[in-house]
Amino acid sequence: YQVGNKTQAEELFLKISTLYPELLFGRLYYADYLIKTDRRKAAKILLTKAISLFPEELELYLTLASLLKSIDRSGDAIAVLKSALTEENLSIGRTIRKKDMWAELGSLYFDRGDYNSSIVCLKKSMRMGQKDEFYHYELLAASYLKLNDPKNALKYIESHIEVYGDQDPA
Repeated sequence: YQVGNKTQAEELFLKISTLYPELLFGRLYYADYLIKTDRRKAAKILLTKAISLFPEELELYLTLASLLKSIDRSGDAIAVLKSALTEENLSIGRTIRKKDMWAELGSLYFDRGDYNSSIVCLKKSMRMGQKDEFYHYELLAASYLKLNDPKNALKYIESHIEVYGDQDPA
């Protein structure tokens, strides 16, 4: 695909998924390929089916939620993330953990104007890790500002400065 041979790339993805149906990453990489080649509907179908086969795989949910968010279906993206968070045996991603899913859910709620839900999700994410692993103090502050609560907004702006210094002018 990267050298311009889309046909052969497509054939290889189909061959891999046919020969190794039990492997998650063949499906995940194929979905990424479909998204990159602007075949989002096919990617959505593939990811939805993959989630039914591998309900514990965090990256499938995140990829599907990201795809849905990119096509302005944030309500569906929220439903996907909420569904993932109900999974008892949800796998830990290579670089993404449950706290990141809560943060993404908070961001989606913020984008929809549901600031109370955004705060709940962001605070849950914040509690699941170390102070310097939480990258959404400014979104938390913005949520409080939207609710006309500048005292709490300042609290999280100060937390951001405490953890990350003054390197972020925003």
